[in-house]
Amino acid sequence: MYRKLSLMALLRRRTLRSERGIALPMVLLVFIVGVALITAFLVAITGASRVTVTSRDTVRAQAAAEAGIADVLGKIADPATTLCSLASAALTDPASKVNYSATVDFGTPGSFTVPASWSTACPTKSTLLRIVSTGTFGAAKQRIERIHKLTATPAASIDFDDIILSEGAWTFGGNTDLSALDTSRPADVRVTTGDFNCNASGTIKGSVYVKNGNATLTGACSIAGNLEVSGNLVRNGSGTVGGNAVVRGTVNLSGGTLPAIKGSLTHGGALTVSYGNKSTWVGGAINQTPVTITAPPAWRDLSLSSFVAAGFTKKTWSGSCTASYSPTHGMVATIATYTTPTVIDATACSTLTIESNDNIKLATDVAIVAPKMVLKAFTFGSTTTAKHNLYVVSSATVNTAQMATSCPTSRVDIQVAGVNFTDKKITGLLYAQCRVQMDNWGPYWLGSIYSRNFSGTPLLTFAPITDPNTVGGGSGTPSTSGTLTLEVTPVSVRNVKG
Repeated sequence: MYRKLSLMALLRRRTLRSERGIALPMVLLVFIVGVALITAFLVAITGASRVTVTSRDTVRAQAAAEAGIADVLGKIADPATTLCSLASAALTDPASKVNYSATVDFGTPGSFTVPASWSTACPTKSTLLRIVSTGTFGAAKQRIERIHKLTATPAASIDFDDIILSEGAWTFGGNTDLSALDTSRPADVRVTTGDFNCNASGTIKGSVYVKNGNATLTGACSIAGNLEVSGNLVRNGSGTVGGNAVVRGTVNLSGGTLPAIKGSLTHGGALTVSYGNKSTWVGGAINQTPVTITAPPAWRDLSLSSFVAAGFTKKTWSGSCTASYSPTHGMVATIATYTTPTVIDATACSTLTIESNDNIKLATDVAIVAPKMVLKAFTFGSTTTAKHNLYVVSSATVNTAQMATSCPTSRVDIQVAGVNFTDKKITGLLYAQCRVQMDNWGPYWLGSIYSRNFSGTPLLTFAPITDPNTVGGGSGTPSTSGTLTLEVTPVSVRNVKG
């Protein structure tokens, strides 16, 4: 017997029959989607891995470049390394473990601009220093540029070429006149140890530096430039200081002609004036504060061996040790025949005296070395159109530890009077281990003085004298070169392309 099926049951049976064929397509669809997702995931993982490797190499390349910068800065800080020598070649890791190459060069910027060009030539003035370090690791490359200010300190004085020096006391009077052949190179005086006493009526057309002693100005002794005194200053005449005065000790001003100091006054001790206001005696500002005086360079020895080492040809003085008025000494004509830098060895003469009306002609740079010398009443000139140097050197040694006994007041190494430089083409240096005595008569000495003591009345026109080593081109002691100092804080640090 058949049972009647309801309408709903019939519809349900039909629906189930129609869905039997959809299972396979659904499975395939799920499979395809799953494969696609897995593929995308694998691609993402692979790409991320590659990015990680590249980033790692870049970081290592950056670290290598920074190592190159550190290497250069370390060498600059090493006193044994000449800064300019770093510009000769690229620096690399000496252990070959870090791959970097660092270079150094220099450039001078314009107004608010970076340098238009960079050079490896050693600079002589303040400029910029650039360090460029390239680091590599794998295929990655990073380049760092670091720029610092570079401050140049001028070459230290070799003393022969820019100053009149007295290692000990400087005392003179009479109609003193220290002028300068070139106004841009004034007649500066430095007293290294001892007092500066001037009771002259003339003028020092330069500055005076008293490094370890007092200064006394009496009479009409005037200083056109500045005055620096490590001890005390006394002015009790009509002399003046035309520039500024720096005094570590006390200052006592009296006498006439006001102001006594036309520029400013900086002093460490008390300031005393004989009358009126202090501002009447000082034309500029007055400032009382502790004063520091810079130390002078060490005494520089100059001897026969110095000239030989500097490349001068050595000749021996022949004939009498005295060149008198008549007859003419044979060495006068012989000296004129020298055409290359020559040093005349007169150390066999206890005292070499040149006192005549002769005109000693020079065709080259000449040095005369003797224990003691007396130069009077003769002239120097040039046989060429060029300028030449004359070095008059006392070779008598002195024990610096016993200066008082080694250089007594009675000891005079070089005495000069009435010497004339006819054509102004010869510049002369008077170099004495002890004392130079300059008498007050005759024409002026043209050149400079370098001695441990000075007395007399200097009639001197200052002119720079060339370092003998520069003249001879030999291996003697060269002039002190300037220094380059790197500012610690960089102007800029950046990564650059290239």
